[in-house]
Amino acid sequence: MKQKLMHKIVAFILAQCMFATVCVATGSAVENQQENFSETIENILKNPKMEQKVGARWWLAEGSHTDETLIESIDELYGYGFGSVEVVTLDESAYLDDATYAWGSKEWVEDTQLILDECTKRDMGVSFTSGTNW
Repeated sequence: MKQKLMHKIVAFILAQCMFATVCVATGSAVENQQENFSETIENILKNPKMEQKVGARWWLAEGSHTDETLIESIDELYGYGFGSVEVVTLDESAYLDDATYAWGSKEWVEDTQLILDECTKRDMGVSFTSGTNW
């Protein structure tokens, strides 16, 4: 009878030890996962990928930019940390020749291509509204 009782006590102690080991190991793993998760989130917030950065809406007046000023503006947006730009073309027909500068004109197409090329070089997203002032 004493031997059976001893076996039960030893089995109980071993079971408790195994349970404690599993709890400690699992607790450490969960704690490490939480630390890794926190570090990951902190890193994403400090160093976001380009597609995670905020975008800018660019109200672009027809015909009032040169190639140089378009590139300079894109450089500024990139330098300020914007990850993308949405271009909204402003109707300037009251001040400029529509045939030369209006949405869809040859000049507009060339400016649009330049914006696409320059944003792509910087890995920035770019989109355009479908017409002036929407």
